[in-house]
Amino acid sequence: MLLKSWRMPLSIVAFAGMTSAAAADSAFTSGWMLQPQNSVLSFQTIKNDNKVELSSFLDYEGQIDENGEARVTIRMDSVDTKVDLRNVRLRFLLFETFDHPTASITLQVPPEALEDLRDVRRKRMVLPYTLELVGIQKQLEAEVIVTLIDYNTVAVASAFPISILVEDFELTDGLRKLEQTAEVDVIPSATVSFNFAFGRNTPLQSQQIGTFSARAPVAVSSETSGTFNADECATRFDALSRSGRITFASNSATLDAESMPLLSTLTGIVARCTDMSIQVSGHTDSTGSSASNQELSESRARTVVNLLMRGGISANRLSYIGLGEAQPIADNETTSGRERNRRIEFKITSGS
Repeated sequence: MLLKSWRMPLSIVAFAGMTSAAAADSAFTSGWMLQPQNSVLSFQTIKNDNKVELSSFLDYEGQIDENGEARVTIRMDSVDTKVDLRNVRLRFLLFETFDHPTASITLQVPPEALEDLRDVRRKRMVLPYTLELVGIQKQLEAEVIVTLIDYNTVAVASAFPISILVEDFELTDGLRKLEQTAEVDVIPSATVSFNFAFGRNTPLQSQQIGTFSARAPVAVSSETSGTFNADECATRFDALSRSGRITFASNSATLDAESMPLLSTLTGIVARCTDMSIQVSGHTDSTGSSASNQELSESRARTVVNLLMRGGISANRLSYIGLGEAQPIADNETTSGRERNRRIEFKITSGS
């Protein structure tokens, strides 16, 4: 469930240009494009000490320019565990895709590093790259295997599963939310593996080493299309309620600017939960009087409802309530507990 082990040397893609065959051609002549339909990007996590879960990303793109500069971009909403509930929790609680929709890998590959690929057909090398995940950049390196399939196609694969720690990308808080929500313990690291195919942008006519047969395109999203059913809506509302990312100015019903990306995502979800009525409830910690907390929580819930209506959601589908400090989910004696208790929650009150 957690993808921390992200050291995905996708960057390795750079060598794709390696087919330095025809004498005068650079390894990166014409540039290279990632072929996602022929590629795989997966990661493995472990929960409750011994339960292994294999997941993947379905939507990514990449290219290598004629100078050997490579970049791969992964759309984090395409995380696919084969279970909608887990997909949603990873998106909203761990990766916070409403704030960080993509991750990227970049690197520079010297053309001379691949000059002999046409002769040897297969090379093993260690490459440095930069991984950006949830807005944090890390300089890493990975061992990869580059295989020449034909003059215009190469495969780049991880030599070993690549392990990365949650703490390296400040995902510890997101992992905690996952564990609390799913009531499981998750090892705070993951291993990532990949096998990418790259094709030359402009195929060159030269001696061919076999012929690569492209497969039909594969799905590029794990998200349901069209209208959500009741279970899908409830799953998404629960995850967003637990995100802790809807915040307000102190003792105020004025939303913080940092809340807007999540609320934009929420508006889109409510719009797809057609024929369902949604209740927005506000909660506070126990600081201050019970009466003032009830009033503040109601004002905050009303603010969120007003924002949803401005986003095009019909008023007759929305209601709000302030519950003040009456329903804590954590210890009000601690700073972290009070922070968790200050929250906005969403639930379906009627509809299919």
